Amino acid sequence: MTIIAFFFGWGMNVVLEERLNEQGYVECHSERELTLKYSSRTYVLDPSLCD
Repeated sequence: MTIIAFFFGWGMNVVLEERLNEQGYVECHSERELTLKYSSRTYVLDPSLCD
């Protein structure tokens, strides 16, 4: 069951990133947070907003 949930979540993430790219959003790598229990990504239309 855990493996199925993992692949479902991974697939949803791939679809989300494709849709964001289609609409012109870019990820702010400076705002990215990755930990063992939590992750956060920030997307903006204008890359200058990442600074």
